[in-house]
Amino acid sequence: LELELIFTPSRVGDVRATFELLFDEAMDSFASPSSPDSRRMEVQAHGHGSDVPIFVERSAIDMGVCREGTLYREVVVIKNRGSNAMQVRMQVPAEVQPWVQLSPKVGFVQGASSFACQLAFSPDARLRRRFAAGNSPDPDASIWAEVCLPLRITVPNQALPVNFDVRARVTQSAFSFSLPSLDFGHCSVHESVVVPLTVTNN
Repeated sequence: LELELIFTPSRVGDVRATFELLFDEAMDSFASPSSPDSRRMEVQAHGHGSDVPIFVERSAIDMGVCREGTLYREVVVIKNRGSNAMQVRMQVPAEVQPWVQLSPKVGFVQGASSFACQLAFSPDARLRRRFAAGNSPDPDASIWAEVCLPLRITVPNQALPVNFDVRARVTQSAFSFSLPSLDFGHCSVHESVVVPLTVTNN
């Protein structure tokens, strides 16, 4: 009788388990007549879950407040905790490609080192309306939206891909000020003058 036990750790660290095998009457050849408990057998198992070699320095790239029609750039740092060089491939889902690009698309991360990938983010009104739709009854009237776009890095010799996302607060690009310039006039030393200024997001 040959059994195959599969170990798939879900966390880092040591894992211990006990498997109990029970034999029915059809397998009495495994049982000892002098020991009724011989139909029961325990197997001790031990394994160790370790981190994957390739990971990103930040699992969430926060672009902050971004205006429509403006190009933003950020650096994605990919690290290798292993000792061997590994190839990485950048993957941008088709539904995200209109707004996010990663360059280069293929790279090598040396052992115990890091690799920098350039991220370009170009939000527009379509992206804002798409994410505002889930939080506003009238997406067209919403002047901003919280955006979260999933990205992935695959590694040929690593079973698990590296997932991360780009987050931003996308707002309309049309701003207007109530005054074309600020004139504080004459002000004595150590005193202050207040001039009200209204900023409108159109």
